[in-house]
Amino acid sequence: MTTWEPRQTQDGSWTLYNTELGEACHSRDGAWMESVERYAKACRLPERAVELVERDGAGVPLRVLDIGTGLGLNIAAARSVLAGCGVLLQITSLEQDRDVIRAGLELPAANPWHASIAVGLAQALEKPGEIVDLGPSPAGMGESRASLELHIGHGAECLAAIDKRSRFDAVFMDPFSPAVDRSLWGTSFLQEVSSRMKPGSMLSTFSAAIRVRRTLQEVGLLVGPGERVGSKSSGTLASPDRALPAFPAAQARRMKRAAVAARAKDEARRQRANEPSVDEGLEPGSQT
Repeated sequence: MTTWEPRQTQDGSWTLYNTELGEACHSRDGAWMESVERYAKACRLPERAVELVERDGAGVPLRVLDIGTGLGLNIAAARSVLAGCGVLLQITSLEQDRDVIRAGLELPAANPWHASIAVGLAQALEKPGEIVDLGPSPAGMGESRASLELHIGHGAECLAAIDKRSRFDAVFMDPFSPAVDRSLWGTSFLQEVSSRMKPGSMLSTFSAAIRVRRTLQEVGLLVGPGERVGSKSSGTLASPDRALPAFPAAQARRMKRAAVAARAKDEARRQRANEPSVDEGLEPGSQT
């Protein structure tokens, strides 16, 4: 049976540790720090807000796809960095396990921003697929209007059920690691994610795995390293069209070698699939 074990991180905020999978929802260096730096800021949410307001005026929607709701910290972090930016934050969040959200609601809030989403998150949990207002901003912290559409189930099934016309300004790619659920890091799912990204949008994830980066490239995204967050030296950024930092030379070489090896493996697999069987082509009666 899965147990969600509370653990306090180094910045004082809390996360949950999944005892069955052996992974935590957030970095032990700081759950709140990770949400702000790895996701809200890495996806350039304030800068994106400026772009949208300049183009379409105040009150324009800024849409975020949040893969892995967890404690709701990434949602709260997005709201915090957009305070006073003049956009309406619309978050679509995917979560497989209702229990992690319930357990997160019982933990001490990381800060006023995190506390401010608790009622809305609880309502969304009871009304999956419906749009829920996340309520007022914390007093004295600037206006930050936000809504949440929560989907419960496997990420691939949830995303497939969302209107195909839905497009996002940012993607927080924060499920458990590829070792736990490889399907959420595979070509099929990431292709669907890529197809939902608007021009100028950004994706950020904690994973720095070569396989993940290569798959993001294969589905048509530009890929670059994320900045250091806590003790983790790098995550990964991706965008359909936005220039990103270059990988260090050694990492770039490893990625190139991995891509060449993967293509060779795929070609060998195709050739094996096309090879005739041992008996194919033999004349009747010629077998010995």
